[in-house]
Amino acid sequence: KPRLLSLAATCFTWKILYSIYVLFLPNWMFIISPLREFSSFLKFFFLEGSINCLSIFLTITIWEKYNVFIKNIEKGKNIEKEKNKEKAENIEKAENTEKAENTEKARNIEKVKKMELISNIQFKPLTSLGLLLIACLTQLII
Repeated sequence: KPRLLSLAATCFTWKILYSIYVLFLPNWMFIISPLREFSSFLKFFFLEGSINCLSIFLTITIWEKYNVFIKNIEKGKNIEKEKNKEKAENIEKAENTEKAENTEKARNIEKVKKMELISNIQFKPLTSLGLLLIACLTQLII
């Protein structure tokens, strides 16, 4: 994908610029750098660079899929809210015409409003846990 290629170019460009920077460091710092040996440089540049690039790419991809998932859930909630509003309006109309059943229908309106509140409250912990899971996975990969 073009995004993966641009991300790889960015990651490896950073590695190249870091390698150039290390060349200008004092000798005692150069000795502890990844450029001290050819094999450590290859590991630093190719292996760690590839892992870094893939972990960032996967995080971005998962985040985008997660956002699409959230938007679909929110659309479903909006549809559900509209249905609940229609139910509440129908209940209110029925209340005006039939005063004998006033108390029971008022309870139904309260139930509908409570259901809306509960559905909104239940989604926030899922969002927080999802973001925490992404952060934990990113840390494990790095």
